[in-house]
Amino acid sequence: GNGPGELSGWIRPTAEAARAQARSSGRPVRLTLALLPTQFAGGAELETVRSWRLFDRIIEPATCVRLAAGLGSLETLRRGALVHLGGDLWLSSRLAARAGLPAAAFSETLLIASRHRGFARIFVPTGGHAAALRDRGVPSDKIVVTGDPRAAAPAEAGTLAVAAPRDDIIALLPGSRDRFFRTAGPIFLEIAAALAAIRPQMRAVVVVAPFITPDTLAAVRHPAGNGTTPPVQWLTGDPWPVLTRARFALTLPGTSTLELAAAGIPFAVVLPTDHVALAPVEGLLEWIARITGLQRPLKRAILARYRARMQFLALPNQRAGRQIAPEWIGSPAAEDLARRVDDLLNDPPALAAMAAALSELYAPDAAAPSRIAASAYALAG
Repeated sequence: GNGPGELSGWIRPTAEAARAQARSSGRPVRLTLALLPTQFAGGAELETVRSWRLFDRIIEPATCVRLAAGLGSLETLRRGALVHLGGDLWLSSRLAARAGLPAAAFSETLLIASRHRGFARIFVPTGGHAAALRDRGVPSDKIVVTGDPRAAAPAEAGTLAVAAPRDDIIALLPGSRDRFFRTAGPIFLEIAAALAAIRPQMRAVVVVAPFITPDTLAAVRHPAGNGTTPPVQWLTGDPWPVLTRARFALTLPGTSTLELAAAGIPFAVVLPTDHVALAPVEGLLEWIARITGLQRPLKRAILARYRARMQFLALPNQRAGRQIAPEWIGSPAAEDLARRVDDLLNDPPALAAMAAALSELYAPDAAAPSRIAASAYALAG
């Protein structure tokens, strides 16, 4: 897989579980990470995953394409398995075939129903998803309900913090890619400053994803010609000890919406449509938009069509089929958004109901990565 959400939410916890199981069994394991090419990558993925020191080998995107195309040699192993945790299914099945390995794939959508033949195991987050795949012809003996690795850590953090009092904290999550962070960061800070004028006791914290480069962080923390940003706390390590005490959060669409929901943290999605051209989209349309230079009008049209079909951008809202967390899309002034946050904070029962409804969508379960790792080991023999 590749991209910040896949690497942090799926790949890292599964790799950590695989290492832990190998240690407990006293048997050696070698982990290789194949970074598949994707428009959802931000550019800092390779250096970030190297810093984790989890993988014995990392195959870069261009090499993955060459290997899948039959160019170059890929070591064949007597025992092993390939686990697809995001990216292009065809590329993963090709890499597995070239390495002579059985393949498994985690799937949160129904797309794999038409492509399951290249995979010996299909890992799914829920029993309902398993049933939907069976209805579409995927053999039952292929499907393993593992839970969603993305929800493991935040759900555990949320469980531990159930009895903890909420502090006067608003958490800001302006994305895990440099181009998003540079644009959304200042917007979120403006909202926090406007909210501080209404609620002086409120403290803002900014979650800095590990994929954000130092230059980008410095540019947002100390904008040129404007001194420094309003006083905030910048969370560059594990954010959960602080996040679980926040009364509210602002975030972009993406994996963070699932993580906040699993931790029971009320939030709103903010999507400034003036900057919609920055957002990548699935498939060939992304590359057409880049090549033609028509990213803004094309992506506005894509967003409108997506919302008409899916209704919601936040993953928890999609799963629930209704709007639990607000989605503020457009270009309202920071003062307007601060007032919306203030209105929510002035209604503690509604905020508590939102937190409860969000956390109910993702049952606390820290074992999903371990289930995937164990099933992959079994598949590897």
